[in-house]
Amino acid sequence: MTPSRTTRKPMNRITFMSTLVTLLAIVGCGEWQPSGEKPGKETLVDPGALDVVDNGPCRPDLDPLPPSGEGMWPWDGLGDLDEDALKKRGLKIPLEDLWTPGVGGLARAAVGLRGCSASFVSADGLMITNHHCAFTGIQRNSTPENNLLDTGFLAGDRAGELDGHGLRAFVFMKQTEITEQILRDMPKGGSDLDRIELIEAREKAAVKECEKKPNTRCRVSRNNDGLEFILLENLELKDVRLVALPPQSLGEFGGEVDNWQWPRHTMDFTFVRAYVDTDGKPAEYSVDNVPYKPEAHFEIGNGGVSPGDLVMVVGTPYRTARYRTLASVRRDLEWYYPTRVNLFSEWTGVMEKVCGLPTGGHGCVTPQWREKRMKRYFDGGTKFDEWKSDPFLGLAMYVQLQQRFGWEPFSKVFVEYRELPDDRRPKTDDDRRDQWLVRFSKQVGHNLGPFFQAWGVPTSEKARASIADLPEWMPKGLPAKED
Repeated sequence: MTPSRTTRKPMNRITFMSTLVTLLAIVGCGEWQPSGEKPGKETLVDPGALDVVDNGPCRPDLDPLPPSGEGMWPWDGLGDLDEDALKKRGLKIPLEDLWTPGVGGLARAAVGLRGCSASFVSADGLMITNHHCAFTGIQRNSTPENNLLDTGFLAGDRAGELDGHGLRAFVFMKQTEITEQILRDMPKGGSDLDRIELIEAREKAAVKECEKKPNTRCRVSRNNDGLEFILLENLELKDVRLVALPPQSLGEFGGEVDNWQWPRHTMDFTFVRAYVDTDGKPAEYSVDNVPYKPEAHFEIGNGGVSPGDLVMVVGTPYRTARYRTLASVRRDLEWYYPTRVNLFSEWTGVMEKVCGLPTGGHGCVTPQWREKRMKRYFDGGTKFDEWKSDPFLGLAMYVQLQQRFGWEPFSKVFVEYRELPDDRRPKTDDDRRDQWLVRFSKQVGHNLGPFFQAWGVPTSEKARASIADLPEWMPKGLPAKED
């Protein structure tokens, strides 16, 4: 998309996507690798000691540049970038035209919806966003006889645009660092809980004071997990109407499986328009309201991008995990996500028990489906790759365990995992399967090695030997399988 602004020079290409902050990247011109280091070795590399690996002709008119300008930047931090280097890469406007604190800029064409980003694409308040981002308005304008998710929608004119019934747009106005205000005079010797509660109370107080301004919505962003606190101030547009959207069959074609693949073969968009009162101020829906006039808007380009073009992605400030530490990522992979899966499994079990629901209420784990799917799986030779690729097949296996032993052993094994010291946590999938087999077998007092083997789930001989003295258990009708 190319930005349009009457008082500023146009940029050659700027592509908008739903992200948090501005991303600068060069695409298609080779890749960066550390000099003299073998792949796989963890080292701290001096950015100045990086070499460019030549992957063929790209932009011979450009000199190789260090990667320091790439990354994700808050809008107020754009002034720290090397503008001369960016101009060599293809930037056609001054960075101050993109965003200047206290003044604004082209970036203000990127606005926020609740949980989403959007872009102004006309001088009359028209915005484009992702298909699902307008579901609130779509739902509230639908009836059983006229479900807009099934039919899609296109307003013939502005009079035909539909009340968004609660859709809101947030135009970013300014940010203020309030780290000192939040962290000053922290009591010494207090508990972590005391500190957290005090920080949250000060954040709420800052937001409350900020929102005393008319039509203003504020929030506090914790940068780098609380090393810096930024107060973000937004203009709230309260009358946002549906203009055009494809049916869900096209807007979500491919589902989440294809959502992060490129190229995407889906119509993942919705057009909405923001309105204000006749004085140009935000107001609730009224037939007398007029289209909002944004400070800047993007134009949708039809030329696409070519290898070597500068790509700048801009969105409303929200949150990012791009710069997380290795330890943080490892924590999520080894503890946070497994714990959430386990917790949700427990919640599901409690709800099924309290509500008197049959275990596995999903259509893909009903008794009829399980019987049919398991027969095909066992007749086909119980290939583990097939088991891994079909989550409901794996659930069918665990349903057998739950039906025989209940939820309690699951809960106890989850607790064991949670209390494991780091050096005893499983590091590989093989280790995880071994630990699950051994711990669950000991909890239920039965050797589940033959059961895992029958399902084609590989475990080590050492793990199976450690539970060999327990009585074997195998559900009726499940064929045994030897190594």
